[in-house]
Amino acid sequence: MKHTANLVMFCVGLILLPACQSISITEKHFLYPDDSITQEAIDTWERQQTLEFIKLKATDGTELSGALITQPNARFTLIYFGGNQFRLESQGGELAKILSQFENNLLIMDHRGYGMSMGLPSISALQTDAVDIYDYVDSQPNLAELPIIVHGLSLGSVIAGSLAKQRPVSGLVLEGSTTTAKEMIDARVPWYAAPFIDLTISEELASVDNLANIEHYTGELLIMVGENDKTTPVSLSESLYQHAVTNTKQLFVVEGKGHGNAIKSESFSTKYQTFVKGVLLAAESEVL
Repeated sequence: MKHTANLVMFCVGLILLPACQSISITEKHFLYPDDSITQEAIDTWERQQTLEFIKLKATDGTELSGALITQPNARFTLIYFGGNQFRLESQGGELAKILSQFENNLLIMDHRGYGMSMGLPSISALQTDAVDIYDYVDSQPNLAELPIIVHGLSLGSVIAGSLAKQRPVSGLVLEGSTTTAKEMIDARVPWYAAPFIDLTISEELASVDNLANIEHYTGELLIMVGENDKTTPVSLSESLYQHAVTNTKQLFVVEGKGHGNAIKSESFSTKYQTFVKGVLLAAESEVL
């Protein structure tokens, strides 16, 4: 439906163009195939990576599903938590290609109630699941010996922040993140409409507080946001950055990007590589 709405708006825009415009519309404007992860696709990246689809049991017995990409001589393991519309089968392919380019292992799980994962989602359940996912990684001999970086987008950033509060993650990436649910909602209500809107936030939603999640986090922190993000505006990431107590924090406002596509910028790889370097140096100093 989202793609159809975009196409309708595109066509309406054509009406507003001057006369004698020639526009080519093909079947690609109407077809949106899944972007899944396959071993065949991974082989074309030429990184000697191996794909494994995994299932693990959450604390309450719910079966969670995901994809694990490993490679020889990986430098770290990255756990990714997607947004509230993310599904591995339809959106995992390009994401995996981008996030596995840093000589790392990559674990991407479907949220409970999404994709191939079972159960009913709630914020508290997703946060508990994140601990189970971390503990799974920590129990695998080929993964546990490496630094663990946690990367969360939007809803996933709240999950990642909560996890960093409960487990010793080596690096934390908050992309398109929020501070609190109330501040996110307030930021999206135009000032001229605010006096006429009375919003009641549920108790569970009101418990979302990434400011509290990071107030004791002292590891490597990267906060990313698209400069045109209307869902979680730049001001929220700036607030997170200001409140973060760690001395090793970075704020990356991505030029020309909106919500959820910051990792597709040309400058992303360089910035992320710098962040990873900091994580690995910190991990090495802890060993010495």
